[in-house]
Amino acid sequence: MQKENVIIAGMAIIVLCVIITAFWVTSSMSSITEELKKLEEEYNSTSYEIAELRKEITAFVYIAKNPILVNVSELVSNPDVYQGKLVAVVGELHVVFTIPEVSLPYNFVVVSEGFQVGVDVKTNFEGLKGSEVLVIGYLVKGAKKTLGMNGLVNAETVWYIEATEVRKL
Repeated sequence: MQKENVIIAGMAIIVLCVIITAFWVTSSMSSITEELKKLEEEYNSTSYEIAELRKEITAFVYIAKNPILVNVSELVSNPDVYQGKLVAVVGELHVVFTIPEVSLPYNFVVVSEGFQVGVDVKTNFEGLKGSEVLVIGYLVKGAKKTLGMNGLVNAETVWYIEATEVRKL
């Protein structure tokens, strides 16, 4: 009988150890779960801040590269304001036809509301002639050269857009 009591006491100690371990694991799991929740909240907060920072950086880059949308009439009336700046104009694209006595620094014009501005396009956009387009580029000063009756070349300042992009609307 004494042997049975020792076995029962041993089993009771094992059960008690299991209960204590289970309690310890449960309480540890609870604190671990709380720590994980705190880390998750901190991560979400940081992720949100990073996402907001990315939006701000993207907006800054967009604004830095964003052309100034301007009417052709405004561009023609105040070219000094836009000189060297990235501008965008909307209008109808036309090919410029010249005679040998006249040399222009541009090969197209954009016409809008009775006003026109020259556009130097490096690629062939003749397929877009007569189409409504958006032209993006830098407004620059150039010279229209005309061969005079006296054989001398006369130069006249002209403003035109060095196109970086032409999109059909």
